[in-house]
Amino acid sequence: MKRRRVLHVVQNLNYGGMERVMADLIQGLDRDRYELHLLTLQYRGRFSAGLDTSALLHEASPQPRWTFLYPRKLADQIRAIAPDLVHTHSGVWFKVSLAARMAGVPRVVHTEHGRKNPDPWSDRFIDWLAARRTDTVVGVSPQLAEHLRARVTRGACEVAQIPNGIDTVLYSPKPDSGAIRRELGLPPDTPIIGSIGRLEPIKGYDVMVQAFAGLRRRWSGVPPVLVVAGDGSERAQLGALAAELGVAAEVHLLGWRDDPTELLASYALFTRSSRSEGTSI
Repeated sequence: MKRRRVLHVVQNLNYGGMERVMADLIQGLDRDRYELHLLTLQYRGRFSAGLDTSALLHEASPQPRWTFLYPRKLADQIRAIAPDLVHTHSGVWFKVSLAARMAGVPRVVHTEHGRKNPDPWSDRFIDWLAARRTDTVVGVSPQLAEHLRARVTRGACEVAQIPNGIDTVLYSPKPDSGAIRRELGLPPDTPIIGSIGRLEPIKGYDVMVQAFAGLRRRWSGVPPVLVVAGDGSERAQLGALAAELGVAAEVHLLGWRDDPTELLASYALFTRSSRSEGTSI
């Protein structure tokens, strides 16, 4: 049986739920049925590590802003890969769907991993144009799929709903080894309130830090700490906010981590404060 050549396209695979899902998807697809390619428009990033055993990795050549309207070089690169299907992901839909059709790709699929809240009319209009040259759009939750159907695609293409998934063996509950508390110098009985994610405005970590400061003021007993793993543009501002609220010593911003299962085992409570989510990983 001839394998179908599938090209996934994304800005980068540096960090975040969408990027984690993409890496898992590429590693989990049946390589007897699919020949997989991954094209990043900016750079590869952290989650690309090890993907070269499952897919051929490509990086797009630098493109000026005007290529949003006429992505000739990108179309040439896609044509050289010659995929049977191009699968775009949030952030690249308009440009890549245009380049794919310019390259003569027979099928285009897009997965929307989440949208701004509120969703600006300008974004919805641009994505409606992209939907007109897309065969199927996938939303990662029922609510997102319905929003796409009613307010974005508006009949321009098929809309499907496929929830995000995780490796339930890797992330099955396990005992707390105490490694995180030892690393941070915390007593064994210290409750850890934790989160893992991108430190970006849409994730609302400023709300989390403010809520934690309020909780500490009202707490009785052994006081908790807040431990957040992840990186992003708001890391410095979040540290400054914690200092302003008087909880800098109790808020631990760990940056990028490769031990999420160890972190999750140490958390007494996982918390999330996103302003908008598709389906959180």
